[in-house]
Amino acid sequence: APEGGDPVLPWTAFARHFGTELTLADVPPLSPSDLDQALDLTPYMNVGATTCHHATSAARVHELFRNLGLRHLTVIDSHHAVLGIITRRDLAALFTRVEGRGA
Repeated sequence: APEGGDPVLPWTAFARHFGTELTLADVPPLSPSDLDQALDLTPYMNVGATTCHHATSAARVHELFRNLGLRHLTVIDSHHAVLGIITRRDLAALFTRVEGRGA
């Protein structure tokens, strides 16, 4: 259990109770006291996430996705600040557009 003794809710238990396709409409309205609460997502985080520099070529990004089986890739600047995230869907759309142009 994390510090404080509260047990970590396994993903399987969460999915069994809430399902895996939650939308914002599924979330009840928050009260003012809810807004003061914190949610520790540390047990579910991947602290060793793969990143790429914003100047990384599309070919290299494709190679990272293919070789590492990534679903998403965080894009950072020279100061390691997050600029955005490339998803598998983004990459597929890019290559679909490129193939459509006959390149």
